[in-house]
Amino acid sequence: MEQVGVLAAERRTCAAGHASGTDLPGCVKVYVPDMAGRWRILFCVARLADGRLGLEYLAAGIAHQPRESRRRDVYELAHYRLHGQWPVRRG
Repeated sequence: MEQVGVLAAERRTCAAGHASGTDLPGCVKVYVPDMAGRWRILFCVARLADGRLGLEYLAAGIAHQPRESRRRDVYELAHYRLHGQWPVRRG
């Protein structure tokens, strides 16, 4: 990621067992276009084809939809892709 301009300091760890109901262990996120942006791209740690560990694209989208929204946010989509089921919405 650093080769294309995303420094390690700009990546954040996702929560394993978040209060929203999502569970994203071993995942990291980047903020788009920067820390103030609403968009996120999420990656998970994966074994690459050459045997090395790396980051694999998981999901992209808007973070944290309003609680009353029927739309899914990027964290819920990533949870679905990791676990094969939608998280149970809390609150």
